[in-house]
Amino acid sequence: MSGKDESRGGRRRIGAELKAACLERLLAGERVGDLAASLGVTPQGLGKARKRDPVFDAGWRAALA
Repeated sequence: MSGKDESRGGRRRIGAELKAACLERLLAGERVGDLAASLGVTPQGLGKARKRDPVFDAGWRAALA
């Protein structure tokens, strides 16, 4: 499975695995735009995921602190 959802125009769903990968890369100092592109999502999509998931948002904030 590619992680892409054809009903969403081929965009990746931002699920638990992708969120974990994102936080790991933020902790490693990768820029948001670069990590989003490498994960096949948009920075805007990550922002929306943060709004929907307070745990992901807290991890995001901790990674950038």
